[in-house]
Amino acid sequence: MLEKLIPIIALIASLVMHEVAHGVASMLLGDPTPVKQNRITLNPLKHLDLLGTLFPALMILSGSPFIFGWAKPVPVNPRYYKNFRKGFAIVAFAGPLVNFVLALISAGLFRLIETQQEPVGSFLYMLGIFFIYLTVINMILGCFNLIPVPPMDGSRIIQLLFPRKIAWRWFALDKYGFAFVFLLIFFFRAPIDFAVNIAYSIATSILGISVI
Repeated sequence: MLEKLIPIIALIASLVMHEVAHGVASMLLGDPTPVKQNRITLNPLKHLDLLGTLFPALMILSGSPFIFGWAKPVPVNPRYYKNFRKGFAIVAFAGPLVNFVLALISAGLFRLIETQQEPVGSFLYMLGIFFIYLTVINMILGCFNLIPVPPMDGSRIIQLLFPRKIAWRWFALDKYGFAFVFLLIFFFRAPIDFAVNIAYSIATSILGISVI
């Protein structure tokens, strides 16, 4: 039973750190909103969306190789940034960046303990399983969120390449974000499959084991 809870715990930790990273980045750019909304905290109750956690938890328990989840977006106010578009892109990139850093740290910790040949069910064995899931989930979340489709982080980064008028129209697409994500998941899976395949490939490489 505990082994089934490990990936869910890893997922919750990854989602929380992703959102906290957005809040901290916005705060460092001069925006007090995340602090006022009490979102610079590791308390999962402040960040988690029930559906966004339940949906991926069921996917994990069913053995699905695709893990997709979300938390409540951290409220930010880009008007505080010296440069609206650059600030927005920095805040957006902070989430995936923290996921990638966590994946690297988790993989490093796994490789420190993997040679100890601990028996199944022991503390170190379970810890190793946790680090594997933490690596894979963070790598998937990082790669997935960089897909340049509103409202994901990648869409807020790629807008830097657009002329100003097009960028403002691009921002306006955020209100249709759920529809875009729905279409991606159920009808246009190629970008998602590409991102997930990259995530698994990198996770396999840094862990030193096959995770597929």
